[in-house]
Amino acid sequence: MVENAIVNDWIVLYIPRAKKLVDSSTPYEYNLRTRTYLQPSFTLQTLRRLLDANNKKLTSLTTSKKYSFEKREVPINTTLADLINIALKEPPLAPVIMETVMSELNAQTKYPVLFAVDDFQAMYSTSAYRDPHFIPIHSYHLSLPRMILEYASGKRSFAKGVFVGAVTASDTQFPTPLELSAASSVLDNRFVTPYDKQSKVLQKYLKGIMEMRVPDQLSLQEAASLYENITPKGAGGQEACRTLRAARSEKLL
Repeated sequence: MVENAIVNDWIVLYIPRAKKLVDSSTPYEYNLRTRTYLQPSFTLQTLRRLLDANNKKLTSLTTSKKYSFEKREVPINTTLADLINIALKEPPLAPVIMETVMSELNAQTKYPVLFAVDDFQAMYSTSAYRDPHFIPIHSYHLSLPRMILEYASGKRSFAKGVFVGAVTASDTQFPTPLELSAASSVLDNRFVTPYDKQSKVLQKYLKGIMEMRVPDQLSLQEAASLYENITPKGAGGQEACRTLRAARSEKLL
């Protein structure tokens, strides 16, 4: 699917191992302004991958307004490629620039955008990170997992684009959580009773999700058909399509 989007001239943001965002393997720090835990190193890596995969397209897109990042002023009509390069040169700015780049991608309509995430079920799990009191941090209190959850649920959306999440059902560290299983009609879920306690916060992040069951492996023709099925009208109409892909494979095609 990712390859199909690239071939069809989409901007692609692909996070292949999203469980790394919640397994306590990358640095994190609390931010008072956003009231979330930022993940600067992973954010920087994500921006670098976004630029490497979409350099030409991001060079043709420019900012819609002037931005201020600490002491740095970024004028209107700065290319998104140049904006990302600021973060690459000044890594502490990566989280705020990531938010800015995504905001600009949300609004633009020149290119359709595919935001694809593997290990999607891990975003609905309690993370392995701990706060200063050694209490586990919920995924939605981490900046990048929260961003993913917001796109998945439609709290954020692209004017021209789609979000796709792939569930890794075989993951033993971050198995499919109760909330995701209970809300799904295609996952192999267990019977949920009224006595099972579910997070109301996570349930809110499940609203608006569409589901699609796919086999473990797809042929090129099947992948192309799936790609066409989730593509909004005309390569991305006015409303974003949020899709949960229930799969046993480790990667999006």
